[in-house]
Parts: sequence; structure tokens; C-alpha cells
Amino acid sequence: MKKELNIPGEIMLQFLQDNEEGIRQILSWFLNSIMEYEAQIQAGAMHYERTTSRKAHRNG
Repeated sequence: MKKELNIPGEIMLQFLQDNEEGIRQILSWFLNSIMEYEAQIQAGAMHYERTTSRKAHRNG
């Protein structure tokens, strides 16, 4: 399952204006995306998706 990265425009603009803060925001966005993807894999479903193959519940 290959997914294209989609960095929000605000983060790119922040990076161009202030590299140090921009890097922080890019890393934060990237790590949050990784955690979200991992949760989807472990649950066996997307956020709010109901499937019969769902393996777990998400809280929060």
C-alpha cells in the first residue's frame, strides 16, 4: 500500500520562512502521520471505519 506524501501548505510556508521551526513542524507532522498509519494497520481499519475484519478499537 503505497501512499503519496501530502505535506500541508502551511508547513511548507513555515519551512521557507523559518527553517528551524519549519523542520520541527515537518518532523511533528511526519511522526504523527506514521503513528496514524500504524494505528490503522493494528486496528485493521481506517479511522471511524467499521469492518467485520477490524481487529481492535481506537480511543482518542
